[in-house]
Amino acid sequence: MRPSIFLNQTRKFLATAFGYDTEKQHRLTTAQATTALNAHNQGALTNASQCLNDNVKARHYRKDGKQFYVTDEGRTGLDK
Repeated sequence: MRPSIFLNQTRKFLATAFGYDTEKQHRLTTAQATTALNAHNQGALTNASQCLNDNVKARHYRKDGKQFYVTDEGRTGLDK
């Protein structure tokens, strides 16, 4: 089982991507998500790529080339 700090970072990454999605920018890159976190004083992630992969495994994101987007499961995943 992964330590809770990694799970919290994965949720933070999901929430950031969800914020982009609600602003009608449906696809983004890992760099854009990381930049958004820093711009909003949320701090750096230990491993942003791992957060992305964890969310893909949980079906919260779907990859599309170098970009990704939030799935319906990802939108409801923030409610849990």
